[in-house]
Amino acid sequence: MVFSFLFGTETSSLGWGNTKHLLYKFEYFNYPGLARGSLYQNGIGRMPTPFFFNMFDEEDTRDEETLRYVIYADVAEDGLEVGDTAIYFPKTAWTQERIDSKPYAVINPDQYLVNDGVTNVHWPMFKKFDDPGAPFTYANERAFGDRDMVIMRGAEAYLIAAEAALQNNNPGAAATYLNAVRSRAGITTPLTAGDVDLALILDERARELIGEVNRWMDLKRTGTLISRVLEYNPHAALNNAIAEKHRLRPIPQSEIDASGKTISQNPGY
Repeated sequence: MVFSFLFGTETSSLGWGNTKHLLYKFEYFNYPGLARGSLYQNGIGRMPTPFFFNMFDEEDTRDEETLRYVIYADVAEDGLEVGDTAIYFPKTAWTQERIDSKPYAVINPDQYLVNDGVTNVHWPMFKKFDDPGAPFTYANERAFGDRDMVIMRGAEAYLIAAEAALQNNNPGAAATYLNAVRSRAGITTPLTAGDVDLALILDERARELIGEVNRWMDLKRTGTLISRVLEYNPHAALNNAIAEKHRLRPIPQSEIDASGKTISQNPGY
């Protein structure tokens, strides 16, 4: 860890509380055996793109450390006891016969965006930022998370160095930096200079830093915002939700007025 924002359990140091444990969760508590509680807490509801769930190699330990493929019951209900499996997300699709044989909900990878009659969307929830014991709270309430919030850590420095090396026409050095991160995650096959390009580095940043850095900024500064969103975000592509103008944000009219009209609105707004 290079730099972190510190929280504490005392009210004077906790403030609003760390909210990271709320990220990337759906309304799991509507399923049998699950309730609003301090085990999984509330979720802000943002979902990673379906592309993200297929980014991990089999030996990549970040998969299991980031995503929760099994959600265990925390109340006795509908034939489930506390500790039983309540929802399971197989990494490869199960047959309907196998699903029907289970007393718990089974959600295949191609069903994350399909309404199952309980929730509209559902996916392997994040456990990367888990803060067991933090109470269930709503988005407009204090979060009470007391884990330190990482602002920058060593792995990101390696990833920045890899990107800089690639831009400096040294893909061999870039591969060395990337392999340091990947080997720590259990990946035994090293990258070579010929493997490294910007797309690979952006994928590696997603696997390592999701929830920690601003992805929009990563894609914007690398000139890949439009292309990657349209390729990997089905909702954005379906609804034409992103266009060239979104490379820049709109300038508030109040700022334009305050400048005496010496600045003008960004194109498209």
